[in-house]
Amino acid sequence: VVSPRTHVRQNLDGTLWPPYALPADRHPAGGNRHLLAPILRLLRIWLRITRRAHLHGNRCLPHGRLQQHRHGALPHGLDDTVNDKQKNFAFACQQIFAYAGGILAALLPYVLTQLGVPNTAEKGVVPQSVIWSFMISAVLLVISELFTALRTKEYDPETYARYHGVDLRAKAEAENVGTLTLFKNAPRAFWELSVVQFFSWIGIMYTWTYATGAMAKNIWGTTDPTSAGYQDAGNWYSVMTAVLSISALIFGILYSRSDAGHRKHWYAFGLFCDVVAIVAVATTQNKWVALAAFVLYGFGNFAINTMPFAILTSSLKGKNVGSYLGLFNIAVCLPQIIGSVAGFFLVPAFGGNLSYMMLFGTVFMLIGAVSVYTVHEGR
Repeated sequence: VVSPRTHVRQNLDGTLWPPYALPADRHPAGGNRHLLAPILRLLRIWLRITRRAHLHGNRCLPHGRLQQHRHGALPHGLDDTVNDKQKNFAFACQQIFAYAGGILAALLPYVLTQLGVPNTAEKGVVPQSVIWSFMISAVLLVISELFTALRTKEYDPETYARYHGVDLRAKAEAENVGTLTLFKNAPRAFWELSVVQFFSWIGIMYTWTYATGAMAKNIWGTTDPTSAGYQDAGNWYSVMTAVLSISALIFGILYSRSDAGHRKHWYAFGLFCDVVAIVAVATTQNKWVALAAFVLYGFGNFAINTMPFAILTSSLKGKNVGSYLGLFNIAVCLPQIIGSVAGFFLVPAFGGNLSYMMLFGTVFMLIGAVSVYTVHEGR
């Protein structure tokens, strides 16, 4: 029996093909629509993706995927287990759970300070609240990575090829190529998305780097990193990051129920939200306005960490997915390298005004948002 909504086949023994396909009555396009249904579906599908073995084979994280960046390993693993119509929901799953952990991480410095852990220190010394936040986060990171490595299963090549409708022999020949050949044969969407990523990640990096200093000056009236006011700005930025994670989580639930054909619209909307949010944080003198702005910033943060990978993998047709996702990380890392180097010259040029640095990054974010509409998904 093939579901008209998900193209999932139910075998005579009651099992599903593909092995991790979403049952029709649990698919985001229909079924239970009460308030908790999206969250319950996320939990069920995520556990199914990370805990059930495949029908064929039992290989765990080959090719050193544990060491790959989450922009390469996790999207590749999700692409293995879902078809294109289910991709919005699966990528939303990944980011929603990531942001759920981000809420805890963002609140740690603020909570530790409230518990009496010092948040100030001498010049050149990291405050204890920051040190302990990193230590706790590191332990949780190791635990979660080990859980993923030990419990995640992947398709064997034959099952993967049948699932994605790929000729296994042709796929093997296509993947036995060098880096230059991969660049030469990259789909059009790869290059177009790289342009979007390049501009938008400069805007994101300048927000991460300069928001605390900009708020410390505009709201707390200090530029001294050793002062209590500057540390209060840093703690408030942690609270803002928690709000970002909450809004991104909610935005992810909404996106998970969207149609695959609307990815570019969601992507552009998220980046435009980032533009508004960055301008607000860079110019406001009220900490509550900055906090509210990060609701919008959460929309954009979810978009930039989810939608480019859904669009790219749908354009690769199951071929060289891991290689192209690895190469696609250049479009994430390169703008941050260039932006960091440029910062050594731009900060003095702007007279040390960190708000101007954020506004300068906004220009790049705006270019990235407009560039989304140049992307040709599937080509």
